[in-house]
Amino acid sequence: SPSLYQSLQIWNNINDQKRKEQIAISLNNYLIRMTSRTTPFGLFSSVTVGEFGNETFINTNPLNHSVKRCKPDMQWLYKLIRKLEKDNSIFLGLNVMCNE
Repeated sequence: SPSLYQSLQIWNNINDQKRKEQIAISLNNYLIRMTSRTTPFGLFSSVTVGEFGNETFINTNPLNHSVKRCKPDMQWLYKLIRKLEKDNSIFLGLNVMCNE
């Protein structure tokens, strides 16, 4: 969320306690959504290796070092197969290819 990010950037300069509370609630809600909902096809997810320690420190690799791996969603793939099965021109094309 760009607006939440901008609010967090100026957090130390905000004097209005009510505004800080609103930002904290927004951040909490965002974190809850981020950790409890799946993302469509996993396009926004990633996996890395970490370790537990006494301090909280999260360091991620730059995006250009990440490898993107996508797999079609099974529901989408199922719908595609059903649509192709109903298309007789595909079967006609297969018959032509098999008889040559």
